[in-house]
Amino acid sequence: MILADFIPQTTLLQLPNDMNDINPTDELTKLSTTSSSDIQTAEKEPYLISPIKIPLTSFQPLLAASPDFILTNECTRRRNRLVLIDNQLQTIEQRIPKTDALLDAIWYEKKQQFLLRTVSSIFSYDAITGNMKLIQGFTPTENKEMKCFNFLNSSVLLVAYDEWNAQYIEKWQQDDTDENWKLTDKLPLNLTNNEFIGNMITVIENDCSYIVITIYNDLLEHWRLEIRPIETFLCVKAIILPGSNPTYDYKILSLQDNVSNIKFLVYSSQNSNIIAIDSHWEKILLNYKYPVQRMVLFSKNQWII
Repeated sequence: MILADFIPQTTLLQLPNDMNDINPTDELTKLSTTSSSDIQTAEKEPYLISPIKIPLTSFQPLLAASPDFILTNECTRRRNRLVLIDNQLQTIEQRIPKTDALLDAIWYEKKQQFLLRTVSSIFSYDAITGNMKLIQGFTPTENKEMKCFNFLNSSVLLVAYDEWNAQYIEKWQQDDTDENWKLTDKLPLNLTNNEFIGNMITVIENDCSYIVITIYNDLLEHWRLEIRPIETFLCVKAIILPGSNPTYDYKILSLQDNVSNIKFLVYSSQNSNIIAIDSHWEKILLNYKYPVQRMVLFSKNQWII
């Protein structure tokens, strides 16, 4: 895992040429849109990213961040534990109950907890107490396997299932009285028989909420990015993504309020290419030394890879 200071004002991200024992990346640069003036500006500030390498071993890596902690894990044949890293880069290791493989994690701002997902269950995890328990009231529809989940806002959880021809994304909300989760709505996804959903995030633009979704089409053999306003949930913008492998889902990282002119990054563990989507919905190709499994932002100015 790489922890790096992230400078929002820059248009070129550049690593120092000599990092001695710490050499986790090549330069991360805009390959297609960087101008000579941008390069000159960046050369004046050669340490725009200061990486710190934190070794971790995991067959199924998790990565999420709260205002105070980075949550990741060590998952091997002999070891299964969560690893918390605080603002001072101190680590706390916590063993967890035996469950199905943990596949994803997100921060639940309202309850100040992490939510951890398996294919069929969601757990809450308190980073302070170490308490991990199954959330109450949530049951996957028709015993389907979950593909991804994310928050629409501070209290509404979106859930999508791992299936071809998916017709909807579910909205779940926790009751303030009994704290049980209840299915409140279904957003019409209406994919074809040749399509399935990869991942999704929520983006706020001019006080309007949008859901950004990656979708694979087997007939056309390509991935695409769809932007859908939550009000109508109709696609208002589609962006074709490179690559045709359905095994490696694209993941999305929102950079709003952190990097001017860049809305979010799209990446896959299949290759080292990272795609930035700017404010004009144009693609900017970035390059990284290794394929990236997960990325999150921590404390608004640190980029966790």
